[in-house]
Amino acid sequence: ARVSRAIEQLRIMSDVVPTDLTLEAEFWRGEVLRRYGQHALANAVFQRTESTLWNSVRHPYYRFGIATSIGLTAMVRGDSTQADRWLKLRLAERRSAGRANHPYVANDYRFLAENLIMAGRFEEAERQLAAAPSIDSIHVSKFNPARYQNLIAESRARLHLERGDPQRALDTLPSRAFEKQDGEANFGLFTAPALIRGEALCHMGRHLAGLELIEFSLAQLDGDHDEQHPAVARLKAALASCAWRAGQTQKAREMADQAER
Repeated sequence: ARVSRAIEQLRIMSDVVPTDLTLEAEFWRGEVLRRYGQHALANAVFQRTESTLWNSVRHPYYRFGIATSIGLTAMVRGDSTQADRWLKLRLAERRSAGRANHPYVANDYRFLAENLIMAGRFEEAERQLAAAPSIDSIHVSKFNPARYQNLIAESRARLHLERGDPQRALDTLPSRAFEKQDGEANFGLFTAPALIRGEALCHMGRHLAGLELIEFSLAQLDGDHDEQHPAVARLKAALASCAWRAGQTQKAREMADQAER
């Protein structure tokens, strides 16, 4: 119902705003669809509008938003090539706005690496993370300034884990990752420290300890997370695998079923 109301409001806007703004209103209709998990419909809207809108908009702030919407939609849909292209444009707009070392740039590199890692493009992901700049400190965020600096290390830890080196993944995680903290999973599903540590422990035979951390990460999911995001399915699959190894076969079956949906 909320999706329908939001889309209807944008349609009304399209009827009353000048013609040159109609295309932008249509694009943001796609963004509403994306945020509510309707990625196929959002992608269709973006395909109709992206080229013309991108060439007509010049302000870095709006171009950043366009690149973010299209890039994240492509990543969720498993189109790593399209996602890589638009996420790089997102980073370019951040740089053009004079924020190449702003703490938030860590999220740009995290998204780029996350997309490539999930696609099995490990060498490219490694190059992206190696290119990440030093992050300036900031004191206007609700998160600790060091949190942004840790995002790159956590992405590297995920890369090591996906390459089959759980010990190196643990060694790469910042020290804070050894503590469960409310909200940490919300910073990034795929690179949440508790999840990486939990998966690594499972791979190393410490199944019960690993299972506890993976379950903690799953419990952190809330309405802001898209159930269709591939990282959600991977999280549930990791829990199923660890539960099976820990002898909790019923839980393993339930999570495996959810991961396949």
